[in-house]
Amino acid sequence: MDPALPWQGAALIRLANICERQSAPPSCIAGARRAMRELLRPAPEEPLATRIVAFMAHFHDPRMGEAVRSVVLLDWCRMLGEFPLWAVESALDQWLSREQRKPTPKAILDLVPYAARSASVRRQAA
Repeated sequence: MDPALPWQGAALIRLANICERQSAPPSCIAGARRAMRELLRPAPEEPLATRIVAFMAHFHDPRMGEAVRSVVLLDWCRMLGEFPLWAVESALDQWLSREQRKPTPKAILDLVPYAARSASVRRQAA
């Protein structure tokens, strides 16, 4: 069993409780847990870095050298890397649609749980 991050653990506990209340067979519960882990899997490094670079291009600062830009990217990846790529992308999209100022990693980090819920609701409605 893969160790779950704290926020993932809460989702897995809720899933287990729902399955137990509905008397789901163990094989169904195991399959649901595997699917939940995959959905909540931390973002792969390369796609996450690519998405952050594209996002930050909207806020380009020509005075920032390549070395500094690389360190900034590492900061962003370190702050957001534990979350699924789809949740990070949803938070970045929300920022772009609502804000004009350059964000900090913390500002996006604060949006991830809200953005993840919004993205989940949109997927369920589709």
